[in-house]
Amino acid sequence: VTASMPANATPGAVTVTGPGGIGTLASAFEAFWPTNITSCIQWLRADLGVTLNGSSKITQWADQSGTGVHMTDAHSLGLLPAQPTMGLNGKLVVPFNSSDYGSNGDRLDNTTLPAGFTGVTAAEAFLILGGNSADPNGVWSYGGNAAGPWLPFGGNVYESFFNSGRPTGSATVSLATPCEYNCQASSGGNLTAFINKVSVGLAAGGTLNAPPNITIGNNHSGGGCLQTVPELAVYGKILSGAERARFRLYENDRYGFSL
Repeated sequence: VTASMPANATPGAVTVTGPGGIGTLASAFEAFWPTNITSCIQWLRADLGVTLNGSSKITQWADQSGTGVHMTDAHSLGLLPAQPTMGLNGKLVVPFNSSDYGSNGDRLDNTTLPAGFTGVTAAEAFLILGGNSADPNGVWSYGGNAAGPWLPFGGNVYESFFNSGRPTGSATVSLATPCEYNCQASSGGNLTAFINKVSVGLAAGGTLNAPPNITIGNNHSGGGCLQTVPELAVYGKILSGAERARFRLYENDRYGFSL
């Protein structure tokens, strides 16, 4: 039996053809994609939409959601991550490598965000990380606070995901092992964050605020990271419990988690 993605298919629409080309049927093969959940405003996966230059550096990581939030060298810094490598659970990952807290670490950015991204009234994200016990860990910046988040800094999370502030987490956390980092920003300005479903204890503060620009591999304060990123999905809403559970079934299967 052979499986193929028809040229005009949308993710999840897969045709399975029996021996000799006889008999076709819809298949559950890759039956769920993050875009099957409504209001997906950015979806990046390391095996999709990656463009390399002649030095095997990533010049664009293309958004698969249809919103067009592609990650590039938008600041013309030339600090590009290397091509994807095999990593978490045998899947491709994008490696970000920064040896200090300065601005010289690998990064990809978007400084021209569309209204479909900035105009939302709530947001939720799932950032999958390969794990690394070494600091620094300024993994991303998806917030309205120019100071940027730290994930973690001194054992605590500082986060500004779609938020005007930068609340600090009370829990001591580690990104030493592979994990799901989940952020939820509600219309009332409440911001919560979890590592493998465990709250990082963010304090209250700030209001809902869409980011003026976004970065992966670094933050607005110049802190870089030593992490690999196989996937990121961002939604312009807070997911229902059933939707969140379905996403986690997908990532459990793909990355070997048990969430």
